[in-house]
Amino acid sequence: MMEPIHEDSITIDEKPLGNKPFILEQSEIREDYDIKTKTSQIHIILHKSSTRGVFSLLVFAIVVPVLVYYFLIDKGPVETDDGKTCSVTNTYRITCGSRPGNFSYCTSIQCCYDNTTKLCYHYVPSKYYYFNSEPTEKEVVYQRSLEQSPFGKQLTQNIAVSVDEIDENNVRIVLHDPAATVEKNTVAAKNYYWEVTSDPLFVEVFRGNDTQDILLTTAKGPTIISDKYWEWSFQMTDEYLFGLGQVLIDLDENSTLTKVVYGNGMDHSTLPVFMAYKNGNYHGLIVRNSGPLEVTVLPSNLVSLKSLAGDRIVLELSVGPTPRDVIKQQKKGEVGGVDLWTLGVHLCREGSDLKLRYLLDDYNGDSGKTFRYESDCLHENLVTALRYENEAEDVDEMLQTITKMTTEEGRRFMLSLPPQVPFNSAFYNATKDLDVYFKSKDDDYQGLYFNTSVVYPYFKHAAINDYTQRLLEEMKSYFPDQLPDVLLLNHNWPLDESFQMRSSKNFQYLSEGLIQAMSLTLPWNVTSDDRLQILDHNDYGALQVENVVSIFGQDSFIMTASHNADTLQPVMIQNVTISWVNFKNAIASTLYNSIFGHPLVGFPVCGSTRNFTESSHDSLCMRWYLMASTSPIFRISSDTPRRDPEAFLSQTVTNTALDAITLRYKLRYYFYTILNSGEPLMRPMFYDFPNDNNTFNLVEQYAVGDILVKHPTLPGQTQLKIYLPKSVKVWYEFWGGDAYDLSSTNETEITLTIAETDWIAFIPEGTIIPLVDESDANKTLVQLKVGLKCDNQSSCEASGSLMIGTDLFIFNSTETDLTIQREKNAGYDEQVIYELNQVEIFHLNNTQKLAAFSQNLAEIESSWSSPYN
Repeated sequence: MMEPIHEDSITIDEKPLGNKPFILEQSEIREDYDIKTKTSQIHIILHKSSTRGVFSLLVFAIVVPVLVYYFLIDKGPVETDDGKTCSVTNTYRITCGSRPGNFSYCTSIQCCYDNTTKLCYHYVPSKYYYFNSEPTEKEVVYQRSLEQSPFGKQLTQNIAVSVDEIDENNVRIVLHDPAATVEKNTVAAKNYYWEVTSDPLFVEVFRGNDTQDILLTTAKGPTIISDKYWEWSFQMTDEYLFGLGQVLIDLDENSTLTKVVYGNGMDHSTLPVFMAYKNGNYHGLIVRNSGPLEVTVLPSNLVSLKSLAGDRIVLELSVGPTPRDVIKQQKKGEVGGVDLWTLGVHLCREGSDLKLRYLLDDYNGDSGKTFRYESDCLHENLVTALRYENEAEDVDEMLQTITKMTTEEGRRFMLSLPPQVPFNSAFYNATKDLDVYFKSKDDDYQGLYFNTSVVYPYFKHAAINDYTQRLLEEMKSYFPDQLPDVLLLNHNWPLDESFQMRSSKNFQYLSEGLIQAMSLTLPWNVTSDDRLQILDHNDYGALQVENVVSIFGQDSFIMTASHNADTLQPVMIQNVTISWVNFKNAIASTLYNSIFGHPLVGFPVCGSTRNFTESSHDSLCMRWYLMASTSPIFRISSDTPRRDPEAFLSQTVTNTALDAITLRYKLRYYFYTILNSGEPLMRPMFYDFPNDNNTFNLVEQYAVGDILVKHPTLPGQTQLKIYLPKSVKVWYEFWGGDAYDLSSTNETEITLTIAETDWIAFIPEGTIIPLVDESDANKTLVQLKVGLKCDNQSSCEASGSLMIGTDLFIFNSTETDLTIQREKNAGYDEQVIYELNQVEIFHLNNTQKLAAFSQNLAEIESSWSSPYN
């Protein structure tokens, strides 16, 4: 057992974590694929002149036997009697043990040793496996091959595997404790088949067609199960692998990618979700594990899982065969509707102040914004401040401020609601009888939140519904006239400033990355209902969302800061430091999460921490605003200095930020149409061009609906290369309509000269992009950008759609005419006039035509057609 927590073990260690956020350190260190070559000790000796003579006399006496040992024994290329070998290419080597070792150490733990890299790695097949020499049709229990793990811990004697056929395209493989209850359904007609071998135990899933492609195998690594430590591995493809918080996982033969999946303040957005490409088809996988999970991808695309909690590891496979199919299958038809206002701009203020008076002064000094935005939080710490003191005068001013915000200014009030409850506050005293808070020993565990002692509810507790009902009543007491329009469940990984995870001799398998990830959140071994919180840690935010929605009502609009693969609510990533590295990470993470996690995900524009220097971050902040114009969630939320457009000293930065907001609102209805059709908004290029492997590694370039967008991700860039997929013969530059005809050239990459204020975008031929201008007080103007697709007979056409309310307008254009079809559903508020105002037509011959209209879309019953004037 690990050592229990003591009072002195939950304070911040004298050795700080460092100033860099964990996500940045992961980018710069753990994802640094260039492995430095270590200088050989023999090489050093040979270059010392005083030792050369003596050394040469020893060559045959010492060095030759050593080299013989090194090549024939130390690297172990000869197979053992049981058919296991150390002749494993670097791309398949899974590390074994807890430290760099030597030959004696590695062999003592039943593993191989490479003297060059000082690496202990597993035999192939591994000596750590489970087996059953007499399988039957009944429930099969598998036995361990060895008694001790590489860490000297007793291995679990028995283990089980269950295969649950979810539906015709999804199958779940569960490695679990034999005592655990696991569903095992069967499906008669399915697009896969599977096999489980018994000696040794491994699972393989095949595509159920003539190709018989292996979609998943667990045969290429160890199976190690001990108390609080599970290790398993799988391979989906030897071609292209995507996921794990980024787009393409592209490793050289001497590098690996490691990610720690454990909700914490620096990285609460990475999900263990993958998509694989093999033989022209795609398939996907979700790893389900509620505790800390370290995921390592080897250059062979062999994935090693190391879990520190739970009674199972679940691999959920979707067969595809296209990226769209994979995502739909993973979501199992669950697509949340998107409200139009959600896709506007949202504003918040962050900081460490907890006094209501200071928060009001901060808001009043920051009010009077001239740019458009949909919601305001007043301040992120408002609830915590209200729980500390209730000066009647300040509370009255707060309520008046919120009333003015919602009634006079027409904005929604978005209340930030953290799970942390101040210790000895009125709400804590009113709920402690429910006993829902995590405990350390026999007392409610007290962590730190903004340097204040707080407690944490457990959202699986039997009395949690009573707790949340009292929470609802507390909110009604603060806001008696009307509850907030929106709740942001923030800091719900959950944040605990007091806890520093330390490496322990009883927890030898903790990597440095995992130690950092388990810090600044709840200690692993606080309990509730006698259950360690580590067992549910990665589900904490999702459990809170589920509970709050059930009590506050299904109509409540919830945003969350923490999520898992099944979250349907919008997700806002918090605690982001501004840097060019993090800007690129934000793009990659948004692309990843918008297709794998949830389509409504956003990063704070220009970062959210105090690490902002106007002189050095101006250019980056402009670029971040331009990127945010296409992000699913556009939220400006930061500590001081603020990052809203009017806070900048530079007029160029302010103007660029305002232009980005204007563009966002013009594209908002188009985004609304995409998301309500069930498609993700921002998506990596391979999603729309699955058979073009030139798109696989693109990050700075992505698709927003049909629009291709590219951003520079380095400071001072004046030249930008854009890849135009050749499956589209003609691409049109978004603003001027310049045509790039790829049908007569082999070139698919163009180079543009850019300014730092440019928004670079293209639309494919055959596409209509609607823009909606809401600047006119009397009517809303609808404008179309038409990129014509012309065949050899000069017949040209394009199509697109626009959703208003629940009605869908479908546009079809030729070179001479425009037709609109209307699909009526529940309709929309026809008191708002939506007027088709202008059509901009792009043609292959680089001619541009503007056509003017004044057609009220509400007057179209089913169809409408008109020639261009």
